[in-house]
Amino acid sequence: MSKTGWAVFALALTMSGAALAGDGAEPGVISYSAAFLAETGPNTALDMVQRLPGFTFDKGVVVRGLEGGGGNVLIDGEPVVSKNDTLDEMLRRIPVGSVLRVDVIRGGAAGIDMRGRTVVANVVRKSQSGFMVP
Repeated sequence: MSKTGWAVFALALTMSGAALAGDGAEPGVISYSAAFLAETGPNTALDMVQRLPGFTFDKGVVVRGLEGGGGNVLIDGEPVVSKNDTLDEMLRRIPVGSVLRVDVIRGGAAGIDMRGRTVVANVVRKSQSGFMVP
């Protein structure tokens, strides 16, 4: 793609609520604002993650211990660590109104443990947000 084509693509993504690396973001990180993802009508963070362009949700597997069982989504930069709840159950408890943005990280970013994966999503919640109580 030519430089002009990339510039138009970057401008379209930025105007639609997605930020590209180079906007002060880290290389390899694309941020999707809650407003950008709201166009698809999500109710929970899980809905948002499942609608990310170019990202395939993996909830992980149930294994004894914690290593290797987690999926490919982080919450506030941290892996979901729960003995009884799966990643998709945890994401279902986060209402869309509590999400500031969702970052798709390819190859790594400062302060993010990729846990051996090449691509992860990071759900960044608004400050003072918590999980919904069932």
